[in-house]
Amino acid sequence: MSLEIRPIGPDELVGWTRAMGRSYSFAADPEGVAAFRRGRLQPEDAGRSLGAFDGAIAVGTFRSFPTPLTLPGGSTVPVAAITQVGVVPTHRRRGALSAMMAADLRADAERGEAAAILIASEYPIYGRYGFGPATEHATLTIDRAQARFSAPVADPGSIDWLEPAAAAGPLAEVFEAHRRSQPGEIHRRSYRWEVDVGLVAFPGQPPWTGFIVIHRRADDAPDAFLRYHVDETHDGRRSTSVLVVDELLAADPLAEASLWRFALDVDLVASVRAADRRVDEPIVWRLADARAARQTDRADFVWLRPLDLVALLEARRYLVTGRVILEVVDPGGPVAGRYALEVGPDGARCRPTRATPGLRIPVAALGSVVLGGVPVRRLADAGRVEVLEPPALAVADAAFAWPVEPWSATWF
Repeated sequence: MSLEIRPIGPDELVGWTRAMGRSYSFAADPEGVAAFRRGRLQPEDAGRSLGAFDGAIAVGTFRSFPTPLTLPGGSTVPVAAITQVGVVPTHRRRGALSAMMAADLRADAERGEAAAILIASEYPIYGRYGFGPATEHATLTIDRAQARFSAPVADPGSIDWLEPAAAAGPLAEVFEAHRRSQPGEIHRRSYRWEVDVGLVAFPGQPPWTGFIVIHRRADDAPDAFLRYHVDETHDGRRSTSVLVVDELLAADPLAEASLWRFALDVDLVASVRAADRRVDEPIVWRLADARAARQTDRADFVWLRPLDLVALLEARRYLVTGRVILEVVDPGGPVAGRYALEVGPDGARCRPTRATPGLRIPVAALGSVVLGGVPVRRLADAGRVEVLEPPALAVADAAFAWPVEPWSATWF
């Protein structure tokens, strides 16, 4: 029997959630998870939860939601954030994922979303749908005993404790300021803050417990926050405890440094560990001994698939002036064709053209370079981009580069 791909109805959310749990071996109560999600759906989510059905039984799940994505230069475009993708083990290799992906991407493009993004559970899956890894993240562990700064942090601001009941608003305010300037970041909905500060627990998981501190500027406006807890262990009477940074975000580099200093000064802690960090953390450059910091678990994070190339490339900013003809390879997809891209500090213009291309670039490779984190030359050296006219490579490499590396701290 062929599978039916369609949006789920209101009375099918529990069965859809059960299928998702079977796909991910997630054993939480589907009724509880469905009730949690049902109460937090927004009007713009309507019709964006797809199911693959074998008769009346959901055997595949797929959901997207709209969000702004910050591009190099601080502009944003509407994108589709894809999540909760799965097919139950009994129905794999029957085309369910491909069919759900095709249906969603088609609808995303019709809604005017410039791209689709996702976090890949397995690396080989999503390249064939036109997605390329666009951001990275890593875990940073710092030996507290060796964590002296090379110079003091001359900070005119202040640091205060926050109780969970009063934390969601200030944390969301700081995050929004961070998001607007950080390429690769997306919006967070309000319920996320209730979960993050421990006011609400996701079904099947214990509520977050820990400490929250806020950094305020001299005018008392919040501009950075730190959420952390301590995994307490001892070797004899000697502490081997780890301070776990659950999240540290800032709209100002000085405020960020102050909160790192706060974390590294907490007593009875041997090390500080932070996951989901930038791969080139500024804090490492503040240490007198940079070897006190160790990076592990570096990996791809957000993957991007262009859907409206003109909107996407014209919305981001560029630091150099240049013109390049791109032939985008997207078999059966919405962005296949040749484009003339003219860029400069005052803006960009991207238009379809019949001119001879200088580069032939698959849509997935374009997804990797558009946020500025992957050099075009690196992909050309790896055989992912075909250079038809050598000068075009230098132009494209310089055009897509951006001094602020793309980064997202938001799981979705």
